[in-house]
Amino acid sequence: MVRNPFHRFSALCVVFVLVAAVAVPSWAQRSHEADFYARLAIGPGYAESAANSIDTGEQFELAGEGVDFSLAVGGITVPNLAVHVNMWGWTTFSPDPKYEHTSLNLGTSLNLLAYGAGITYIWMPYNLYFSVAPGFAVLRTKGPDLSSETSDRGFAWEGSIGKEWWFSETAAWGVAIGAGWHSARSPNITDRKWKGWNASLRLSLTSN
Repeated sequence: MVRNPFHRFSALCVVFVLVAAVAVPSWAQRSHEADFYARLAIGPGYAESAANSIDTGEQFELAGEGVDFSLAVGGITVPNLAVHVNMWGWTTFSPDPKYEHTSLNLGTSLNLLAYGAGITYIWMPYNLYFSVAPGFAVLRTKGPDLSSETSDRGFAWEGSIGKEWWFSETAAWGVAIGAGWHSARSPNITDRKWKGWNASLRLSLTSN
């Protein structure tokens, strides 16, 4: 497992705070008006998930760094408030496996894909946004030393806090911190349930 994931996430928070602190309103900052709204965000992140046996309490964990993305498409309903459908997910690069907190030398992968609906509030004139979306997710684990498994559809949510800058009349780029949580049952072992979380630093592109 990647050591000190909270230290890594804290470092991402510091980067975000520094960027937001120097961002001040300018002539290019305008309100988000009633119209089409879309936001794509992608960046590096960290994710982990643990499969717990409901009956025996045994635990198998996967965790690692990877790439995270989020897509929101909808519209502005009132000034600076968007309602949208969402798709998000992440993949990890060779996550570290553990069984009962003991490291295993196995090749693995851990991926999640989710969809749902959410809202975004944009705080003007600073163009800071706060977004949250609950939904459904499928978790997939596979590797040369482990049998592949795709979970049953489970519950998930994601949220993000971001700062954007307009570079045209209808488009803005930005930076954001994203985080999420998931829970899904294994289709092969009835008493096994996967639960975990993820965090990331994203670059975003918004159209409105």
